[in-house]
Amino acid sequence: MAMSLYASLLAFTLLRRWDINSSSEAQLHLERRTYLISTLMSYVMLYEVLSMFLYIYTLDSIHMVFVGAMCATGSLNA
Repeated sequence: MAMSLYASLLAFTLLRRWDINSSSEAQLHLERRTYLISTLMSYVMLYEVLSMFLYIYTLDSIHMVFVGAMCATGSLNA
């Protein structure tokens, strides 16, 4: 979540200061920050996908804990 917030802050400053017609050093710095934002969001998405698979695995194996639950859906409803 911290990476998402940091990337959002960077993206907000990037959108405020972006000038497509400029070729200054500040514009080059902003363009390089887009790579940082892209990398951060890629890591966040990878983490989310891994978390989803862990969530599904946990749901599938937790049904033994709940009385009357026979599968993941029963675990969610219990």
